[in-house]
Amino acid sequence: MSKIYAVTMPKWGIEMEEGTITDWLIEAGADIEKGVDLIDIETSKIVNTLEAPYSGVLKRCIASVDDTLKVGALLGVIADAAASDEEVDEFIANFTPIDASFDGGDEAEKATEEPMSDVPLANRPDTSRSGKTRVSPPVRRLAKSLGVDLAALSAGGGRVTKQMVEDAAAGKTNTQASSSSAEVSEDVKVVPMSQRRKTIATRLVEAKTNIPHYYLTADYNLDTLLNQREKLNFDAGEKISINDMLVHAVAKALQAEPGVNVTLVGDDVHHHSHVNISVAVATDDGLIAPTLMGVQALDIHQITAGIKDLAKRALDKTLVAADLENGTFTISNLGMYGLSSFQAIINPPQGAILAVGGLEQRAIVEKGEVKVANMLTVNLSCDHRIIDGAVGAAFLKALRAEIEGE
Repeated sequence: MSKIYAVTMPKWGIEMEEGTITDWLIEAGADIEKGVDLIDIETSKIVNTLEAPYSGVLKRCIASVDDTLKVGALLGVIADAAASDEEVDEFIANFTPIDASFDGGDEAEKATEEPMSDVPLANRPDTSRSGKTRVSPPVRRLAKSLGVDLAALSAGGGRVTKQMVEDAAAGKTNTQASSSSAEVSEDVKVVPMSQRRKTIATRLVEAKTNIPHYYLTADYNLDTLLNQREKLNFDAGEKISINDMLVHAVAKALQAEPGVNVTLVGDDVHHHSHVNISVAVATDDGLIAPTLMGVQALDIHQITAGIKDLAKRALDKTLVAADLENGTFTISNLGMYGLSSFQAIINPPQGAILAVGGLEQRAIVEKGEVKVANMLTVNLSCDHRIIDGAVGAAFLKALRAEIEGE
């Protein structure tokens, strides 16, 4: 009897409930080897590539591009070359999706055995595909038929999609979206929300509605930190940003006040020994917060390199699911936009987020004398269910000591 296998919607991460097919990378009827790139799937966070779980012939591509399906749903069928169409049809008719609500499969078991939160940054697997351009056969043929130069689209590496080719052929950029069929005024541009932005919107509403936020504000004198930064940049010959210095300081403050380095999972409060800081990055598809792991063990140069790598891959859309998991605290910095301060929404299951404003020269009184100092305003948003006001205030006091050198 022929061997027939199901290709199903994977569960990447405990929060994943569904995924959207963005591209089939191999056509039905093709011979495939286990481990080759098979399907691009957009989850609530990123576009990930599902590899073929078995070797054989891709007999059927059941799910279509843009279909959104639940975890465990049948996407395609791989079988021996000798498998007949009747056997495949019978397999599909009798297929029953597995309830994967709490099952992450083999990868989840591995993650349970060795949580990524316990793996320092330097020892984490290199999951990036930066610099590698991937074009599926259907997209390559489409580009040829439309006269689109793939080299121009793939200069930055990453995945070249059908939409990018069609947009290029129509003389549009790959960030433009087709107009809605609804009747609107000619001077209105209608852009459908992407799956990622829909999910971001849903989660922000849930977070703001369900989490009892409270906010603490502090002003810090950055003169000492700026002097340290200038010396580091001179000695190392590299550009260490103020944000890099703040991430380093926040990690130290979280160690001094671990009551803020917590997450809420169900009814359990998780207290973390590792400091895994999520750094908010603005992209065309919305805000995304990849995580720098084990920051408490990193020096400032490793932090700088790690943040640059995460930011680049966020903008290149080459992040993988592991980059967005296991965060224990988030920093969102909008200072480069000239804002004095702002308040941020907590990124669940984390208990707090630090919103960083811009550097400003202000007049302050020090030892009875007025002087000009480089000042920074931060706002700490806390989940009152798991972080008391006094604990949040103690964290900001510890952060002041790290920044001002008290």
